[in-house]
Amino acid sequence: MARSEREGAQALQQLQQVTEVHFVGSGVSDEGVFALLGAPLPRLVLLNAASCTHVTHASVTRAAARPVTVQRLPSWFAQRWVCVRHRSIQVGEVHEYHLDGTFQFTRAAQNSGNVLGFTPVGSSHFELSVQYDDEEALAQFGLPGWRPCVCVKLCADGREMRTAQRTSIMDSSCPASIPDEDEPGVCTGHWRLEEADTPRAL
Repeated sequence: MARSEREGAQALQQLQQVTEVHFVGSGVSDEGVFALLGAPLPRLVLLNAASCTHVTHASVTRAAARPVTVQRLPSWFAQRWVCVRHRSIQVGEVHEYHLDGTFQFTRAAQNSGNVLGFTPVGSSHFELSVQYDDEEALAQFGLPGWRPCVCVKLCADGREMRTAQRTSIMDSSCPASIPDEDEPGVCTGHWRLEEADTPRAL
């Protein structure tokens, strides 16, 4: 066997022994992730991997050789958050996020989908990029593939968070920071954990 063939066989053998892969940061692509799915990989952790816009629980399940658990969100965020204050969201509405990046909201439309990016900005803020499942409904408004981005900050007690997003549906960019209150073009929100028993650290 030639040297290159031996090295290739060894690399394949090592890959087949991998049980968990962690990607932290932007140095990973959709193609790089899907290339791993032929291995017996029971757990795939993708944190802050904003460039992996096609890696969702559903797409990995379809492509993987065997069942894979995907984590796209940190555990402190993958909770049930209740709206305390928001100009365009009803107080009491619950937004539930799961570790695999899927989410459900307690409202009639735009109420489920996938988190495509959860990226740190500075020391305390995060950019949350989402895609809703109801693409047909969004297409009726001329917004197919709409991916709004929200600036998120966990409060010091770990039980509440603040958010900011653009008010125009034509602007899906993320605000650079979270103002103390609404300002032209930016809507702020205040959320708390539905069951705030213990604070959660970053």
